[in-house]
Amino acid sequence: RCLRTTTARHMRHAVRAAAARGDALAASAAPPGGRSRVRAWHPAAGCCPLEMEMEAGLDPPTSAVQGAFRRVDQSVPFRALVGLAILANSVFLVLDAPHAWYADEHPDLVALSASVEVYFTIAFSVEAAIKVVSQGRRYFASWWNWLDVLVVLLGWLEVAVSAVMVEG
Repeated sequence: RCLRTTTARHMRHAVRAAAARGDALAASAAPPGGRSRVRAWHPAAGCCPLEMEMEAGLDPPTSAVQGAFRRVDQSVPFRALVGLAILANSVFLVLDAPHAWYADEHPDLVALSASVEVYFTIAFSVEAAIKVVSQGRRYFASWWNWLDVLVVLLGWLEVAVSAVMVEG
């Protein structure tokens, strides 16, 4: 059995589709601006129940992979981890100002700084990829997400320029 949860926007469609298939259905309304649930059991699927709340405006997942990515994207630990990464990166950027004061005295710290920069860029790239897979084309409907992609691309550009400068 698989449990799919969709937004209020898709509630009527899910009710009709479940009724046409003969699936068991349970629905709950959400407070204004909150999240809604429709639980449609799919006995033919033969998998464990899968619970997911979707933010308003997102379409139901089109595949099990997108559903898994959406569960990760909407989980509290993932959002907390992303928030901590942003905070840590901000602190790191303050400490690692251009032409850092320690560059001449501690060349090891310059190499460590470059490595940490790559790790943060990878982490934010993974975060963006998870969100793109999770939200599909809706991801690009938000200007904040476009800004996120731009920052990630600029991070990769900086990593590439740093690598060229080190080799050259």
